[in-house]
Amino acid sequence: MKKFFLFFSNLLFIAANLHAQSALPDTEKIKAMTTQLNAAMQAQDYKTSASIGKQLIGIGMNGNDIYFAEAAALGLSGDKTGAVLYFDTAASKGFNNANNWQMFTAMLGISNDPVITKDGEIVKKNSEKNSSVEAKDVNPELHKLYLADQNERTGIFSSKGLDTVKVLQLVHNDSLRNKQTYALLKNNSLKTARDFEEAGLILQHGHDTSDYWTGHQLALASIKLGNNGAKWLAAATLDRYFVAQHKPQKYGTQSFFNEKTDKLELYAVDPAVTDAERAEWNCPPLAHALDAASAVYDKK
Repeated sequence: MKKFFLFFSNLLFIAANLHAQSALPDTEKIKAMTTQLNAAMQAQDYKTSASIGKQLIGIGMNGNDIYFAEAAALGLSGDKTGAVLYFDTAASKGFNNANNWQMFTAMLGISNDPVITKDGEIVKKNSEKNSSVEAKDVNPELHKLYLADQNERTGIFSSKGLDTVKVLQLVHNDSLRNKQTYALLKNNSLKTARDFEEAGLILQHGHDTSDYWTGHQLALASIKLGNNGAKWLAAATLDRYFVAQHKPQKYGTQSFFNEKTDKLELYAVDPAVTDAERAEWNCPPLAHALDAASAVYDKK
């Protein structure tokens, strides 16, 4: 699942958005503070992250991303009440990443809060509007496959965990989407960075090493065209490629539910890969690679 497992890396993307807001008076100060914010997040110093986030908001940062980041930092530091307030503001300001919303609120244990539940519907609507706008730079046939891939995955969970019937249907539909994606590739119908990223995501949900390797190459092509947001996908597809061959993964993006321990666990990870390398590919530190996954797949 593409963005269910981005965790810290989603927050670190804030810097680019903040730097772009040239209307603010002290751009250099903002750049310095966002650098500090990123460093604090990577160091898992959430109290400092929350403090810097509040300062950025205080000097004029008012986009939905900074409010979402502040909410996440507060929640990770233990202030769930404050997190709910900032999540609420992020939603009202137009936050539109439904997957990240679901991931972080579940991880923090606040997804059933009445405010969060209400705001979740707002975020979902924002996401639908945003998808139609962003679809201008992507092949429309591919984009429909991508949206179906993502939307179907948000519906496979119930209060009791994974819905087996829906999972089996998902596997079948993934196969159909893979075939259609390969057909588009064969016909040279994909041109933009967004095309390659969305095609790579669909093939990440394939069934063999060929799918995963092709997905990895598509993610790299998207990055080459300037889309650094595809870095996590490049890491995840490569990890899945290795895991499918019973080899250690590099970045720690792949996990499984161990029936013996009744816990979600990572597949074996190459010990030579550092957290600094993971950060380069928008992956969280290894010690926290399971945090988001545990929140989503918790059976209890």
